[in-house]
Amino acid sequence: MITLGGQGSPSPVPVVRVVVVHVSSSTGWVTLAVAIAGVVLSLASLAWQAFSFWRSGHRVRVGVRVGAFGLIGERPAFMEVMEPRFPSQADVDAFAVQGLDTPVVITFVRNVGRFPVTVHECKWETSSGTSGLSGAQHA
Repeated sequence: MITLGGQGSPSPVPVVRVVVVHVSSSTGWVTLAVAIAGVVLSLASLAWQAFSFWRSGHRVRVGVRVGAFGLIGERPAFMEVMEPRFPSQADVDAFAVQGLDTPVVITFVRNVGRFPVTVHECKWETSSGTSGLSGAQHA
């Protein structure tokens, strides 16, 4: 108890202190925006991780190079047809003039995934009915 007054008769008067804290509600939307951004980014990260895991398995890409092979002087040479198509007769004739007399189709297989891949055989067939098999052991 705190007494008011001087040395005279003390009169007990309780003193009450009130502390009022004003919190501005204008920062509430900033907090909400940061929370929403955090949820969106975490869900995007989770989706990216799932997509990356799904795409990282065994994946094989196959490519084809078409052209002609032959000897120019004493050195073997290969010239590729610029368009991805089988060489026409005009292409074959143009290659033959340069000494490239054997039309060839080169197929390459490569692994683009994270896990190892073993290719046991490759089989192909053209629209003209020509087919081939590579890598298989047949008796």
